[in-house]
Amino acid sequence: MLLDIKKIRFKNFFSFGAKYQELELKEGLNLVIGYDKDSDRRNAAGKSSLIDAIVFGLFGKTAKDVTLPRIPNWKNKRNCEVVIEFEKNNVAYRIERGLKPGYIRLYKNDVEVEQVSHKSDFQEEIEKDHLGIDFDTFMSLIHCNPNTSISIFNISKGQKRNFIEKLFGLETFSSIAKKANEKLASIDHRITAIASTIEFNKKSISALEQQNAEFETSSRRLI
Repeated sequence: MLLDIKKIRFKNFFSFGAKYQELELKEGLNLVIGYDKDSDRRNAAGKSSLIDAIVFGLFGKTAKDVTLPRIPNWKNKRNCEVVIEFEKNNVAYRIERGLKPGYIRLYKNDVEVEQVSHKSDFQEEIEKDHLGIDFDTFMSLIHCNPNTSISIFNISKGQKRNFIEKLFGLETFSSIAKKANEKLASIDHRITAIASTIEFNKKSISALEQQNAEFETSSRRLI
């Protein structure tokens, strides 16, 4: 799995205003220094918001502990938009996501993918069929912000298992194993039911044989 993010464009996202901000990522290492020329400072220059815009564009969530209504710029309070372009397996994708109004659109090689389900189901489809990674795995494996990410050592046993499966693409094998176990459980249930039926039939046959023997004995006495 390789997400090659090419470009991110956004407006009215957290501290960024109504003017579109666009960043085109080059091949290799990209360094964002976050220098605010107006205030001559590097702190609070929007570096974290830029990273959050990438996360939001892909997953509709951010690393910050905020609700979706608080994401649009505090002054404009609407028309928040994030557009992210990336490639995966030599296929070009573009996700357009907005808040106030809320929407999500996915393009595959510049052709819009039809959204036939609820927004949350469509997001799940995007993660499973196109991104190949979900929010939690992305935050743990790629985002890796020490202030917001949870170490794999601090998550539950089940979450660790899911993380490893997604990391190495083992979900298919787990699904096969689950179905196989369900099939075995069904077979065991049928075997138990058949064994009970056989035992019942044996008792019925024994009872009938005893009745038949008693009938023959009674018949001889009458003769």
